[in-house]
Amino acid sequence: MTQQIKRLPRPERIKLAKAKMEKLLDYFLYVLELHANNSFVVFSPLLASQIPRSHAAHAFNVFQRSMYQIEIVRLCAIWDSVGLDKEDIPTVVKLINDDEIIEMLAEEARSRHIFGLAGFVAVINPDNDPIIAADMEQERAASIDQEFANEQASKARTELRQAIADAHAVLGSPRLASITNDRDKHIAHSLEITHHEKRGPIQPMKYGDETKLLNASIPILERLYCWVNGTSFSIANSQEIDQQNAEALYGVSLAVETAQARIARGDANRSYVTGRPTLIPRYYGGYAAGNYYCSYGVGCGYGAENYYGSYNIPGFPASFYGEYGGYSDGYYGRYVNRSYVTGRPTLPRYYGGW
Repeated sequence: MTQQIKRLPRPERIKLAKAKMEKLLDYFLYVLELHANNSFVVFSPLLASQIPRSHAAHAFNVFQRSMYQIEIVRLCAIWDSVGLDKEDIPTVVKLINDDEIIEMLAEEARSRHIFGLAGFVAVINPDNDPIIAADMEQERAASIDQEFANEQASKARTELRQAIADAHAVLGSPRLASITNDRDKHIAHSLEITHHEKRGPIQPMKYGDETKLLNASIPILERLYCWVNGTSFSIANSQEIDQQNAEALYGVSLAVETAQARIARGDANRSYVTGRPTLIPRYYGGYAAGNYYCSYGVGCGYGAENYYGSYNIPGFPASFYGEYGGYSDGYYGRYVNRSYVTGRPTLPRYYGGW
C-alpha cells in the first residue's frame, strides 16, 4: 500500500488527502459526541445512582457497556491502518508525508494570504498627491501581505511536520496498541489471541486510555485540517457544544435522588425517567443469600418448575405468569397495550406461550 501511494502523482495525493480529511473530521466529531455522553453514562454516578437494586441494573449495565464500547470502536477507526480506501489519520499522514507535498501545501497557504490585507491597511502619507499616495499604499499593503503570507507558509511547514511526527508517536505508542488489541479481541471479534499478541505481550487497556488517545488526536487533526484543507477548525468549540447537549439530557432532565427519598415522598412507584406512576411496584429489599431470585417469593430461582409463578407478591396474582403461559386471570387486561415507562398506549404485546 505504501508503494501504491508513492506511485500516485503528488497533486493527486493532495487531492485525496483533502477529501479524506473532510470525512475524517466528521467521524471525529461523532467520537466527541459519544465521549460527551459517556462522561455521564460511564464516568459519572448521575445515572447509575438512580438505578435501584433491581433487574433494571442489568439492563443499565448493557447500555453503559455498549456506549463505552462504541466510543472505543469509533476512536480506533480514526487510527486504523493505511489504505487508499480508508479515511483515517494514518492514511492522510502517508499521503502528505513527502517534502515536496509539504512545500506544495505551504505554497497554497502563502497564496491564500498574498492579497488578503490590501484593502485594510492604513498608511500615513505625507504627500498630498493622491496618485503617489495610492501607489505608496499599494506597495505598503503588498509588503505586509507578502510578509504575512511567508509567515503562514512557514507555519504550515512546521505544523504539518509536527502533526506527522505526533501521529507517528501515537501509532507507535503502547496505549494505542492496548486499545486496538482490546477492540480486536473482545469488541469487534471474539478471539483467543490477536495478531498483536502473537508478536509479543500487550498491556491490557485501562479505563481512561480512550480519553488520553482522544486528547492526543485533537491537535493532530486540527493541524492536518488547517494546512491540508486550508481552513481552521476549533474542536474545543465542538466539545463545548457536545457537553452542553449531554448536560441538557442527563444533567437537567434527570435529578439525582435516592430510592429512600422517593419512598419517603410516596413516589416509590414512579418512573425515574418520566416521573409518572409506573404499573409495577418496585422492590427495594435485599436479595437473599444463596438464591438471587428467591427474595421475590417462595420456590423461585431458575431451577424451580414454575419460575415466574413464584412472583406472588402484592399486586401480582398467583397466576401472574401462569405456567410460562398467558395471563389467565386477566390481570393485565387494562394495561396489556401500555408502556411500562410512560403509561401510554403501545402496540399490542404478545404474552402467550412460546
